[in-house]
Amino acid sequence: MPTAGVAAASSPAEVFLACLAAMTRQGRRVSASKNSINYAPKIFARMPEAHGVRDKVLEKTMEILFTADAIKVGDVWDGPQRKQRGGIVAMSESGDAGRHPDVKPPNDIDDDIGNCQ
Repeated sequence: MPTAGVAAASSPAEVFLACLAAMTRQGRRVSASKNSINYAPKIFARMPEAHGVRDKVLEKTMEILFTADAIKVGDVWDGPQRKQRGGIVAMSESGDAGRHPDVKPPNDIDDDIGNCQ
């Protein structure tokens, strides 16, 4: 059952973007660095919005979303001192990075993900 405010996601790309949107709304940043404690695929796999999609699938999906310019590493303002830090951000349809929780994956992205589930 989807969490309030987050639509049920049916594809790994939609799951990844739904998790990213939830984290963004909560003011929590995630990283693309595999060695980071806030590595996006590991964090997302534990979220209810992931609907059971595994971290390995989310990892491949993240790379495809980067390649498709649907997400990028950008500046995220963090903490009470509003320090600028790097984190994954969704790209808007105009190509701007930032807090765009309604970004949808490119139509053909699920073809690229294939049978990695």
